[in-house]
Amino acid sequence: MPLEWHVIVLADRGLYARWLWDAIRACGWHPFLRLNLGVKARLVGDCTFEWISRWVPTPGTSWKGEVECFAGKKSRVNGTLLMHWEAGYESAWVILTDL
Repeated sequence: MPLEWHVIVLADRGLYARWLWDAIRACGWHPFLRLNLGVKARLVGDCTFEWISRWVPTPGTSWKGEVECFAGKKSRVNGTLLMHWEAGYESAWVILTDL
């Protein structure tokens, strides 16, 4: 890829892992990984990991913030979590990115 290109790598639910995050970033690209709500995260600087669903508890809610995602020490990544639950949909959309 030409160095001046801004590459965003999209992956659907189930394709998130520390090794994937690191491999994408090692290329100078940006991960844009869709997550399930069954993930734990904490705000950067907080001590306790909790289910991310707490930030979008009902349809019509949105949330974004800098987090440390995934409770397991070997799987943790720091990034921006983007969440939105549109009314009429079964659950929220959750994206983890370094942007």
